[in-house]
Amino acid sequence: MTALMDPVIQYVFLIGITLLFSILALNRDSILCHALAAFTWFITALGHMMIGQQTSPLTSPLAFLYLGIGLIFTINTMHKTLEFLQEKRVRLEL
Repeated sequence: MTALMDPVIQYVFLIGITLLFSILALNRDSILCHALAAFTWFITALGHMMIGQQTSPLTSPLAFLYLGIGLIFTINTMHKTLEFLQEKRVRLEL
């Protein structure tokens, strides 16, 4: 007999993992952590839409909030990547 986990517990674990990656991204300030945080925010938005009732007035706005946070981490990832490549190129030219 397999022990299936309740979807609400899975959602809580997903939120916990998302917050963990977000905190790591803000503390470590690395490109990989920001990319993982952005990815988990997008997955959390998808999970929220799947678990939430579509008739609820809070399901879509919270999913869009999660997407917005993921977009912020994505833009920050691109910014850090471009800074890293520019810094690496300047070091090679000198």
